Amino acid sequence: MSHTTTHDPSVVFDRAASYYDRTRTESPEIATALTNMLIEQGALSEMMRVLEVGVGTGRITIPLLRRGINVIGVDMSLPMMRVMRAKQPDATVAQANATQLPFRAESAHAVILSHVLHLIAGWERALYEVQRVLKPGGKLLHCWQEHNSESAGQVIISKFFELVRAHGGGTERPGVRDRQTLIDFGQRQGWQSQTIEVAIWASKEPLSTLVERFRLRQWSSTWQIADDVFAKALLEWERWLKETYGNDDQPLPHERRIMLDVVLPQRA
Repeated sequence: MSHTTTHDPSVVFDRAASYYDRTRTESPEIATALTNMLIEQGALSEMMRVLEVGVGTGRITIPLLRRGINVIGVDMSLPMMRVMRAKQPDATVAQANATQLPFRAESAHAVILSHVLHLIAGWERALYEVQRVLKPGGKLLHCWQEHNSESAGQVIISKFFELVRAHGGGTERPGVRDRQTLIDFGQRQGWQSQTIEVAIWASKEPLSTLVERFRLRQWSSTWQIADDVFAKALLEWERWLKETYGNDDQPLPHERRIMLDVVLPQRA
């Protein structure tokens, strides 16, 4: 989603549409495991109406469509959804803010949110909107990742943001800040929730690829950093990488767990 909009500080991915899919490194096996788990835990069928809020380029929705599930994709970014439609021309999409979904109350059997709540300013309103559009007994399927803080890839990424903060830069996202905040919200609402581990996987990319993605600011976590702070942090980070890894460009493991929250929002 392009920097941020004047009226809404949520992160919009317009600028990333041309390269976004190349930065996603999940294997086909992991993608299939997630699709299977969504269908199983959501009890999804061809007769249901499912929404994915924050559909982006359709990485979650397209495999479901190809399994016969009726999914409507919602996103603020038209360029991202154009990429999705290029891959799946019959996909149905709607440009909308997650805090103002253009659907009637009790009109969806399930809603999918995948790695998006940290990007949405007013994420609480977005969750209330999910509650509003879900039919009684409908499920919120929330996908997220848990990173292994000790894996080499995560250590390197964390070091960069440590340097950003040392130079006075902000690294907070506009949406939900941490896992516990989200859990506390659900508990206050009396929502029932079950968390399931979908898969454990480790991407392995050369250090040079990781560095290039930071230089190009391809990840949304770098977009809100002031240019001068970014330049200083990048210079010190690359110096630290040289001292730590030398010229070694071997693939660095970045281990993470793919998780799924299956939530039953209680009716107000």
